[in-house]
Amino acid sequence: MNNEIFPATLAMEALKYGPYKDTSFALAELVDNSVDADANAIGVAVISDGPRQRPHTIAVLDNGCGMSIDTLKHCIQYGYTKDPKTSPRPLRKSSRRSNRRLGRFGVGLVAASLSQCSDLQVMSWQNREASSKSVPSTRLSLDTVRSTGGNILPEVSSESFPSWVETAFQGMPDHITEMNSGTLVVWRNVETSNVLPTTLRDKFLRLVGRVHRGFIARPNGRLQVTVSIVDVSSGNVEPEEAQPVDPTFLSNWNTPDLADHGIKGNRTLFQPYTGHPGDSARNNEGEYEPELHEVRNPNTNEVVGCYLLQPSYRADWVVNDERLSERYKDPGDAPYGKLAGNLKGVSIMRAEREIVLDPGWLRPDRTVDRWISVSVDFDPELDQVIGVTNDKQQVRRLTDLASKSRKDIQDEMRERGNSGNTEEWEYHECLRIALVIRERLDEMAKLVKAQRSGTRGGITEFISTDPTLAPTHELVQQGTRLATGERKLPMDIAEPSSNPSGTREVYGESLSGDGLARESRPQEVIRNNLQLDFVRDRFGTSTTMFRASVGPGHMVVHFHEQHPLSSAMAALLVDDNPDEDNEARPDVLDALRIIRGLVGAYARMQVEAERYDPGRAAQMQHDLTTWSEIANRLFREDDD
Repeated sequence: MNNEIFPATLAMEALKYGPYKDTSFALAELVDNSVDADANAIGVAVISDGPRQRPHTIAVLDNGCGMSIDTLKHCIQYGYTKDPKTSPRPLRKSSRRSNRRLGRFGVGLVAASLSQCSDLQVMSWQNREASSKSVPSTRLSLDTVRSTGGNILPEVSSESFPSWVETAFQGMPDHITEMNSGTLVVWRNVETSNVLPTTLRDKFLRLVGRVHRGFIARPNGRLQVTVSIVDVSSGNVEPEEAQPVDPTFLSNWNTPDLADHGIKGNRTLFQPYTGHPGDSARNNEGEYEPELHEVRNPNTNEVVGCYLLQPSYRADWVVNDERLSERYKDPGDAPYGKLAGNLKGVSIMRAEREIVLDPGWLRPDRTVDRWISVSVDFDPELDQVIGVTNDKQQVRRLTDLASKSRKDIQDEMRERGNSGNTEEWEYHECLRIALVIRERLDEMAKLVKAQRSGTRGGITEFISTDPTLAPTHELVQQGTRLATGERKLPMDIAEPSSNPSGTREVYGESLSGDGLARESRPQEVIRNNLQLDFVRDRFGTSTTMFRASVGPGHMVVHFHEQHPLSSAMAALLVDDNPDEDNEARPDVLDALRIIRGLVGAYARMQVEAERYDPGRAAQMQHDLTTWSEIANRLFREDDD
């Protein structure tokens, strides 16, 4: 009777049903090992006996540092890892985390391989042994384990390369015999890859291009991943190199099928979001810098890890491009719209390597969600906080929060508090991370809606969601760019940023609320060079609904804070408590845009008249006062 707790045969048979979705995901695990070995070139060979035959062998070659004899012997031992976990340290925005290992518990090579094949061979060298075409090798065969019941690691021996090796990796920068060091992993008797070689190649190229995009797209020391289809019956080899696939769409797409649709050169499908629309969030070198967040242990107040957040949303050119709007009724029908829909989700990454593109954060029935994206890149030290599984295939704790609204997350944070218990504070920090993600998604959804409604009338709307600015009920309308009228005004030949002090003077004490509101509103206008703004104002005993004042490149419409009609209009023009789960009705959006347009146009005419036709200006002011008094009586009678 077998008294082993884990009989070797049954344990390895169980690995065949591992967590990997398919062969592509299992191969991505081997790419992780190559990256950890400092490889800059990886070749994958999909080998079959004909173009219409299923692959029977898959091999992965890298030019990394290779393994010592002892490491090679133990690399097929489940759970073996030679490097201790790196100590926690804060992450700077410019850090590439080159010394952050992608591996976790040393289970990837064995688990991924045995989930796809029954015969695993690993060959590795460090001292140019490949030039002799014979290198140190170890091998694990399920057939051998089944027949002998053995549970002992085999000894490393010197083995010759398989006959197909020298021609299989034609896309690699160096021939295998010229590599100073490297590793070759061979899967024989591939069992679960029930697809044609071309299908497997294309699927893996898309996956590795997305999962390892940070390494592939890196300007200096970039990673090259090549997949070759090897037909041993004819000797044909067809290599193809992986291209980066960025679901945040902050990098260029130079593929031929999209180049004809505007995505070329420096044009990107999405633009970065930082809470300040129009702010490109680039440093002095012109590089985009994502948000940096620290996670602290509340018991020690020490930083246990960091994460980078990259929110992005549809670029203005997508909705403003006249050529495309004539060809497609909706940007979603264009090739880039379909691309955005296919890559919809929150990209959760660990040390620059994507674990999952989670669509659960977005609503499948809401079209606006295809135009927003968030990438979250964690330090490995936060594995417990976000719930990374041992196989690095899921982030269970964070994924469980994906469907929760902002209010649900905030309520749970209040209910749970932040106790000193390790599990409790880690979950509380995970809630905090989920809240940041949800806030960015909700904020960008508003911007995308504003883009859509604004372009119908030729106006681009800007909405401020910076939490340091005044509350939205203090800022009745966040501003739009105003078309120039018939008669030129000083505001038509300047911008608010050209004269900050003059812009602030236009506001004076007009903004209601505390000092923060009076200071922050002009700053927002100056930052984005807004041409039109609506604010609350104190008119004293006057019954006029609104008035206008002009600054450098800017016009402010002041709503009478005490006038009932003015207050009603203000309530319509601001969204204090939007329903995050539902889009506003198109007719309501159009009505609000019309109200803003009418008020802005009348204010513009009045300002022009004051400059060019004082008599007409006096009549317009008289009419406005009369209308305001009538509206005042009607609304007050209605209230009574």
